[in-house]
Amino acid sequence: MQAVILAAGKGTRMGHLTKDIPKPLIKLGGKNLIEHKIDRLPKEVDEVVLIVHYMKEKIMEYFGDSYKGKKIIYVDQGEALGTAHALWQAKDVLKGEFLSMMGDDLYSRKLLSDVIKNDWAMHVIKTRSFATTGDVQIDAKGYFKDVVFDDMGKRNDDILLATALFKLKKEIFNAPLIRVGGSKEFGLPHTVFQFVKDTKIKMKVLESKGWLKINTPEDVVAAVKAILGGVI
Repeated sequence: MQAVILAAGKGTRMGHLTKDIPKPLIKLGGKNLIEHKIDRLPKEVDEVVLIVHYMKEKIMEYFGDSYKGKKIIYVDQGEALGTAHALWQAKDVLKGEFLSMMGDDLYSRKLLSDVIKNDWAMHVIKTRSFATTGDVQIDAKGYFKDVVFDDMGKRNDDILLATALFKLKKEIFNAPLIRVGGSKEFGLPHTVFQFVKDTKIKMKVLESKGWLKINTPEDVVAAVKAILGGVI
């Protein structure tokens, strides 16, 4: 099975940490973000597709064509047009079902193992709502039903937020890409949500811990503590 890591972003909020390296190569407790992700992949995953762009040469030089027995394939996103656009650049190298994850997030082994057991699946966390957030709605059996966006930031309650960790199949590439708001970027969660609704695919929604977003230098410090403490 394959895993796709969207590692094309610049990490503009990371300050000096990304002055000379791309964000996915930031070290956390002795290993970089991509190494942490690959090391946590279930044994069923034997091939990793890295979607690269910003400072791509440094990522390619670091990993070469394999990492700990897993084959590495590189796909250049080209123009940065969002997460769905990034994944779509890999459609010709993806063979069947696959995991898709962000290059700047951390995931626990258990979370990835739980997601991969399903035909179609997505991960969510419970968090406080904020502007532009999508609140994932699930049915009585735990499958995706709908998503409600808070475009104006008027809500002030807990929601189920998609973390953009998905188990997908190649059929997803039949989906029309969905833009994020009025931007030029195409969002992967937005595209997946609409496709699942239109096709009535049964997508399992898994709510659990075991996920950390790395957006700022402060997040890096918190992530290192979580790793050293065995939290993730």
